[in-house]
Formats: sequence, structure tokens, C-alpha cells
Amino acid sequence: MEKITICIAAALLAASCSKQETETVSPTVQAMNGTMPIPAGSVTRTSYGFLKFKDLATYEAALSVISNLSDAQLDAWEMSLGYQSAYSYYHIAAIDLTLNEDPATGEEQRANIPGFKNSVVEDDLLLRIMDKNGMIQVGDYVFAASMDEGYILETNARNLGRQYTNLSTGVFVPSVMNKFNGDDAAYTAKYESVFELLDQTDTTGINPGNFSPVLFSTKDITKGQDEFYIVDNLGGKNYYRFKLQNVYQTAVMYYSLLNKNWVQAKNSLGIWTKEYDHAYMQYVNLSTDQVFYKSKKSNSSEINKSQQYPTHVYPPVKQKLRVYEGGRGLDYYTFETTSRWKIGQNTPTWQPSERVAIYKY
Repeated sequence: MEKITICIAAALLAASCSKQETETVSPTVQAMNGTMPIPAGSVTRTSYGFLKFKDLATYEAALSVISNLSDAQLDAWEMSLGYQSAYSYYHIAAIDLTLNEDPATGEEQRANIPGFKNSVVEDDLLLRIMDKNGMIQVGDYVFAASMDEGYILETNARNLGRQYTNLSTGVFVPSVMNKFNGDDAAYTAKYESVFELLDQTDTTGINPGNFSPVLFSTKDITKGQDEFYIVDNLGGKNYYRFKLQNVYQTAVMYYSLLNKNWVQAKNSLGIWTKEYDHAYMQYVNLSTDQVFYKSKKSNSSEINKSQQYPTHVYPPVKQKLRVYEGGRGLDYYTFETTSRWKIGQNTPTWQPSERVAIYKY
């Protein structure tokens, strides 16, 4: 097993760590929310190719760091680990630029990617920490996600020698595995997380029986104005629209709250592009633009947070705001965002603000 760590060079300077650094240094990574120490060897690439996080504390600390990195920095981070994520292996960045839209829902579909079992994932950070087979290890627990089929398998790492092939291909073996769906209340009602459930019970054979991809996320989406046009110098009409989405991602071992917004343009064939690179977007800092949430467990370790969104005018391409990420599900959340947009720096006025909100009580 090759010991690798998240390092300043890889994460923030987009350069890989040297062998000497990974063996002798316990570096820190400067994240937006402070300096997070990630000890050398606590995040490794296993001989099977997937990531292993030493324990739950390391996992959540690492998530807090990498959630603030750009795509280029995440690419460099993967390189420094000698690791290839599902996001990179399946070229998700390129695919997302050419997605077809479902006419019934207005949403883009990552469909028909050979071998890809997790096209329903809404938060790309999750695709960054799982390998091409949907696998990831936290402490002693190895997870293999087949979310398009509606389930995530789990087994203790001591079973990997005999069960790797079954795990990586989605074959459930009840005597040594658990089979989870996206409804955490079905099996963790008494526990803070699936990790606490497994720590305290060492159970196998969990099989809720109700498996559906839709159990892995809750979201609210709007297109904004379906068609807004600007007349060009030749008298032609150029059509645009704004899309805004809030998502609660649930994935047994990974949870997040995030906002995504982007502007699309209609091309000469009448097809909406995934992202239009001459748009300007802004989070509107209203009193309602905030998030309240609480993690599981009613004691002093509860997380309660209220956050005003920053008001920023962003450069082009899709924007993401992630306000929570971790291995613990949420007891409740109120997640609201309001954004507005315009085409080009010289457009005289912003388009009317759009608001999305999702709730769980």
C-alpha cells in the first residue's frame, strides 16, 4: 500500500508531492475555513486502486479541505495520490458539457456511459472520492456504490481478499455484507451515522429491499426564464436561460448540501449548451438566503449553523456553493438561495432574481 497524503503542493499549488515529503512530513492544508492538519499516511491509495481514509475524523477533515479546491487542484490532488477517481476515469467534465436534456423534467442525464454505475450522483465531490467501481474505504469499512441500481454495498476490510470481485461488480453476499439504500432513516435512526451503526453492532445482512436511485438525493430546480433573447448587431436573436439547483446529496457514507447555478445558450441547432461562458451570476444577499441545519445526535456534538451567502459577481461557467459535506446525515435542514444573472459585462440590467429552497424537518 502506497502512503500518500494531501499536501500543500498538491492541493493548493497544483503540484505533486515528492516521495521524501510523503514519508517524512505531516503537512497542513490551508482551507477556506482554516488550517486542517492531514497527517502523512492517513489518506492512502489501496492496492486495489480506491482511496482509504484512516478513520471517520480523517475522512471528514479531508472532505472539508478538498471541497474548497478547484477542478484543476482536484486533478493535481488525484495525481499526487497515484489515484484515478470515477470523475476522471469516466471523463465526467467533458461529458457534462454535452449532456442531453430530459424533455419531461428539464434535467440533464448522464446516461449510457459504459461501466458507469453512479450517473445519478448530484455532487461531483462524491465522484472524486470514489473509484471507477464506486469504491471507497473509511476506517475498516469498504463501500461500493451502484446508485443507478439503487444501492450501496458495504463490508469490513478484512473480507476484501475474498470479496473484492463481488463488491466491485455489485454482487451482494449477505453473510459478510450490508446492502444499503439512500433512506438513512431506515437503518441509522438510533445512530449518528452508518459508521456508528457498524462500530456498535458489527452487523451484516442488512437489506432494506426498497431500492431506487431517487432515494439518493433531494433537490429543487428552476430554469429561470425559459427563453430570454438579446438582438445582435445583425438583427438576429440570441437565446439564453438561467438554471439554479439546490441539492441534498445522500449516499450512506457521504452527505452534502450544495447549490449549483449556470447559464445556457441555444446554439444554431436549437440545442441548449450545458454552460455559457459569457454570463455573469450573482448570489443575492437577502435575509432569506441562508441555511440552517443540524447533524444527527442530540448532544454537545451537534452541528448547528446559520450562514449568510456572500454577494459576489462571478466570472463565467457553472458555479457551486457547498455549505455542508461529511459522513453524517442531517436531522433537518432549511436551504434557500436566490441568484440573478446577466449576459455580458455591458448588459444594462440583471435579469429578475430566482429562488430555490429545499427543506427537511
